[in-house]
Amino acid sequence: MSPPRRPKTPFDLAIEAEYDSITRFLTYVCGKRNVRGQDARDAIGETFRVACERELHGRPWDPKVEAITLHLGGILVNQLRVLRRRAAKHPTTSLEKEHDVASENPTTEEAVEELEDEESRSNEVRRALAAETTAGLTLRILDALRKGIRGHDNLAAELKVSLQEVRNAFRRIARRTTAIREGSTKGGGP
Repeated sequence: MSPPRRPKTPFDLAIEAEYDSITRFLTYVCGKRNVRGQDARDAIGETFRVACERELHGRPWDPKVEAITLHLGGILVNQLRVLRRRAAKHPTTSLEKEHDVASENPTTEEAVEELEDEESRSNEVRRALAAETTAGLTLRILDALRKGIRGHDNLAAELKVSLQEVRNAFRRIARRTTAIREGSTKGGGP
């Protein structure tokens, strides 16, 4: 007889529902910090392990405070700091440095993969931003922009919303984008 399962937490449900988009977002964060390949996969795996430890031992994720992507992104950034510190202490064991040397002369396959990753990252940032703001209108605006519709007036007409709603959504997107960039450049959250 197996032990009884614990009830699913909001963390469990969020991971189940958004696993693919979360891992793409975390891969994007790794890429922005020049961590790729196996090092990125290791850092992401460690991120999930630390998040699960926190869930089980008193520091659970609160969906009312932050989105799951930001929660895990913050943990990932900390994991990347730990990896960089370890690499600085033991420079001969740094897999990242080996990758940097290898990436100076990428193979055709690596070049194609990098181009595909760039498009995927761009789409993932849009999805992450949409999740962090007023999702409905923001997601519709991002989809319209992707289709080539430009200008606040045109977006408002296409989406059948007021011009002010479109302007407000752009302000939210700009604030969120700035927060993500500042967090990435300062070594803070994603």
